[in-house]
Amino acid sequence: MAITTNNVQTNINPSFASYTPPSVTDSCLVATITLEDTSNPVVTGMTFDGNAMTEAVQDFTDEGFSPDQRIAIFYLVNPGTSAGALVATGDSPINERVQWHVTTLDNVDQSTPLDSTASKPGGASSITDLNQDITTINDAAMIIAAASTNSTGVTWTSQGTQTELTDLQASSHSSTTSSQIQATAGVENQGFTMSSSNNEGVICLAAFKEAGAAPAAAAQPIVIVTT
Repeated sequence: MAITTNNVQTNINPSFASYTPPSVTDSCLVATITLEDTSNPVVTGMTFDGNAMTEAVQDFTDEGFSPDQRIAIFYLVNPGTSAGALVATGDSPINERVQWHVTTLDNVDQSTPLDSTASKPGGASSITDLNQDITTINDAAMIIAAASTNSTGVTWTSQGTQTELTDLQASSHSSTTSSQIQATAGVENQGFTMSSSNNEGVICLAAFKEAGAAPAAAAQPIVIVTT
C-alpha cells in the first residue's frame, strides 16, 4: 500500500511539548525542525518521548547574513500511539526562532525506512525559489521536502506535483514542508516558490521506502547472438 501522511502538526517553541502519533500500519514519525539562530547550532540529536530518533538529513546556509538558516529532518519507526514530547539538542543551545513540522507516515519499511536524501543552501541575495533534485532508489518512495528562509512574511507555493503539508510564518523566519509519492525510482526535482525575494534559504529532502518495496529493476544488457 502507498505511504500516506497522518496527523500533520506544527509548533513554534524550542521543544514540541506533546505530539500523539496515530495508530497506523508500519508507522514512521518524521520531524522537521527549522532554525534561525545567530549561533547556528548543529542539531546533534532528537528524541520523541525519550526515544532517540535517527537523522535523515541536515543542512544550513551561511551567506554572510545573520542569523543563519538550518533545517534538520529526523525520523523514528514504530513510535507507538502515546503522546510524547519532541526535543532537539545541539552543539549550542536551541532556544531561539524554532519551527517544527511533524507528521506520521504509514506503510513505511520498518527495517530500512530511509530511501535517499538531498539538500542545498540557496543563494546569497534576492532568491525567489528553492529547489533541489533527489534520486530515489525504490519505486513508490514518499519524498518529504522542507524549506526555510529569513523573512517572516513569506508564503510558499509548492512546485510540480508536491502536496503542501505546512506553511509557517513566525519566529523571524518562514518555513514549509510538502510530500510527494515518486511512483518510479529516479531523479525528481522538488521545490518551492516564495511570495517575495529573500537573502538566505535552505532546502532539505528525505525520501522514505514503502513497506515491502523492491529496488527499481536495473537495465538488462542487450545480448546479440550471431550464428
